[in-house]
Amino acid sequence: MDIFTKYTKLYAVVNATAQVLLGKMKSFIEVVGKPEAVLSDKGIQFNSNVWQQGMLKLRIVPTTAYNKTPKSFGKDHLTVLAKQ
Repeated sequence: MDIFTKYTKLYAVVNATAQVLLGKMKSFIEVVGKPEAVLSDKGIQFNSNVWQQGMLKLRIVPTTAYNKTPKSFGKDHLTVLAKQ
């Protein structure tokens, strides 16, 4: 979900690995544009080196919610914080 416009895009995934989610992030960027930062939960895929390095290459700041549960940011496990 883009926090600025409230635009929501859902992607069906069989395995939510860091590599798969990076691909979905690239698809999201093609539609909405590149965000400045992304807020995620503390799932292992978002804490992995693959995700962190992918965000670095995309020049997106990866941030995680303090709380370990996805309740901390509503219905989404991944939220775009700001658009450029």
